[in-house]
Amino acid sequence: MTPIRETTGNSIVPVASYRLCRDLAVTTSSARKALPTGYLVVTLKAVDCRMKFKLGDGTVAAALADDGADGALEAGDSIDVPVRAGETHVAAIAVAGSGTLYVMGRT
Repeated sequence: MTPIRETTGNSIVPVASYRLCRDLAVTTSSARKALPTGYLVVTLKAVDCRMKFKLGDGTVAAALADDGADGALEAGDSIDVPVRAGETHVAAIAVAGSGTLYVMGRT
């Protein structure tokens, strides 16, 4: 892994690398996207709005009133989520407005 250099010349070595970044347009209607395959952990990053998300199979849907949702993210927040057996997709729904959910496989 090649170190990233700061402007001061100091090296910053990433602890983990991200692979296969996918983006999901998030609105006030549930939308889903396939997870990158072969990863035990994915990083989810919310941009431009607060959203709820849920991992599941190809039929997974997120709902604002869903107490079974895996979590919520504020705009700008990210979270590492373990991928359990049978989870192939992530669904997200915006609390208000619209935004993007970035989905990245972690190595």
